[in-house]
Amino acid sequence: MVADPRPVLPVAATHLSRSLARRLRNRLAWSTSLDRRFEQVVREFRAGRVPLWLTDELIASLVRLHDPGHAHSVEVWEGGEDGDLIGGVFGLQVGSVFSMDSMFFHRPGASKVAVTDLAARFAQAGGVLLDAQRDSPHVRDLGAVLAPREQYVRHLRHTAHDTLPMPTATLPARRLAEPTGSRQ
Repeated sequence: MVADPRPVLPVAATHLSRSLARRLRNRLAWSTSLDRRFEQVVREFRAGRVPLWLTDELIASLVRLHDPGHAHSVEVWEGGEDGDLIGGVFGLQVGSVFSMDSMFFHRPGASKVAVTDLAARFAQAGGVLLDAQRDSPHVRDLGAVLAPREQYVRHLRHTAHDTLPMPTATLPARRLAEPTGSRQ
């Protein structure tokens, strides 16, 4: 059942808080990537969770969806891809909607950087909405709004067959702290 209203992040309006943007500009040497460590991001989310709903079978299913490009992850790195994986988000793409499943962080702000990076990459590919699934202060801080169920389902039906390949390059997270027009 689709929640009504549905918390969504319009990709063009997704943003970081001023304090996190300032930290990225001034002292955090983080980078982001797409789909470099999908299964690791999923397993990082699962680590230490009780009850364990993200079973090995479900992870294997997600990996099978990832292989042809239906499931994606964004990774946040401290010290580049050879450094530490400190945050991430994963989920499923349905046309111009990306349904975020779960996110994790090992450094404050890393999951917000992952979501903002996902929004920037998805917007560049022609995506429109990130589906947050659950309303929370965390997703509201990133720019989430509540969409009526009818509008959300209509959008899904209209774009479900579109394929939107996202850029995969490893990029500096600092770019997310710049005005929206200057993001790559």
